[in-house]
Amino acid sequence: MKFCIRSTFSEFASKWARDPRFRAIEKMRERETLFSEFILEVRRQEESQTRGQIERVSMPNLIIFIYCILLL
Repeated sequence: MKFCIRSTFSEFASKWARDPRFRAIEKMRERETLFSEFILEVRRQEESQTRGQIERVSMPNLIIFIYCILLL
């Protein structure tokens, strides 16, 4: 199973149910909470990276726009 931020806990649990690390956490609800927190953090990091990419792309376009206005 390839991990992505759209993975659900049930998919994750079915894949790793026999793993001793997964079973080390006794309560299923606690496992699900940890999974949800992890997914949320990954999403935040991806959004942050996306915002950084948008800013890097937008800034040169803004400079070109201003330059074109100054030429008019």
